Amino acid sequence: MSRRPAILALATAVGAALAALVTVYANAAVIGSTSIALTGAGAVAAALAAALTGLVALVSARRTLIARGRVEPRSRSIEARLDRATASLREAAEVMSEVEEELRTRQRRLQAITADYEQAQALASIDQGAADAIRQQLTNVVRAESRRTFWVTIVVTVLITLLIGVVAGVAAILVAQHWHFGA
Repeated sequence: MSRRPAILALATAVGAALAALVTVYANAAVIGSTSIALTGAGAVAAALAAALTGLVALVSARRTLIARGRVEPRSRSIEARLDRATASLREAAEVMSEVEEELRTRQRRLQAITADYEQAQALASIDQGAADAIRQQLTNVVRAESRRTFWVTIVVTVLITLLIGVVAGVAAILVAQHWHFGA
C-alpha cells in the first residue's frame, strides 16, 4: 500500500480550501464590499483547517502502514517533533501575516477606487446650466488675462527697444570718438 491516497486527500483538501479563498476574494472585488473582504481571514482559517485535516489523514495513513509492517517507524525524539511542530507553526503564522497584509493592501486599493468613483459621480452630476456658467466664467478670466498680457508685452517691448537704442547710441558715440582720436 502506498501513501498516494493520503497525499491525494491532502492535496484535494488544500486545493478546495484555496479555491474557497480565491472565491471569497473575487466576490469581494466584484461586489466591492469591505465586509466580504474581511471574511477572507475566515477563509484562510478554513484553508488551514483543511490542510490540517489532510495532514491528519497523511499521519493516519502512515500509522496504518507502520501497523501493517509495510513501513519502518521513524525513531524521533519528542524534542525533534516539538521543534518541527514549532517551525510549522511559525511558518503558518508568517503565511497568515502575509495574507493579512495582502488583505489590507487590497482594502486600501478598494477605498482609493471607491473615492475615485465617488469623485467621478460628483463630476458627472453637474448639470448643463452649471457647466455653462463655469465655462463662461473661465472664458471671461482667460479674456481678461489675455488683454493684460497683451499690454504688458507692449510695454516690455517698448522698454527693451528704448534700452537697445540707448545702448546702440552710446556704442556709436564711443566708436566715433575712438576713430577721431586714432586719426
